[in-house]
Amino acid sequence: MLITKVEKPITVYLYQLASIKEVIYTSNSVTFGETLSDFKKFLDSRRDSNTVFLEEKINNLSDLDKNPSLKILINQPIFKKIVINNKKPTLLVINNNYYPNWQVKVNSKDKKILKVNLAFIGIYLEAGNNLIELSYKL
Repeated sequence: MLITKVEKPITVYLYQLASIKEVIYTSNSVTFGETLSDFKKFLDSRRDSNTVFLEEKINNLSDLDKNPSLKILINQPIFKKIVINNKKPTLLVINNNYYPNWQVKVNSKDKKILKVNLAFIGIYLEAGNNLIELSYKL
């Protein structure tokens, strides 16, 4: 739902989500789109709060693990450590603002961070036991 639109000197859109998710969770469904209009349509039609919007097409996201085991070990503003045991691939979502200074390691290997819902952090995880360490480099 669009709350307000402000035009000075750039356009800023503010949205309020109908249901608020946890700060760290896994998504069980993904919608792809390329434009702000696609995102607005996604918000208007979204029925499941576990469905997220991605601008970047990624393979293997059609059959995500719907019930992985997730344990948050550390949840600090600039460092997070999470363990996930998933039988199928999954998409970890962290409702922190996406910014290039965020870096992630999965099982001690560098991984790409995805932009989820236009503004938040997403991490694609292969099936298995995964140790995720997310840090913000100043």
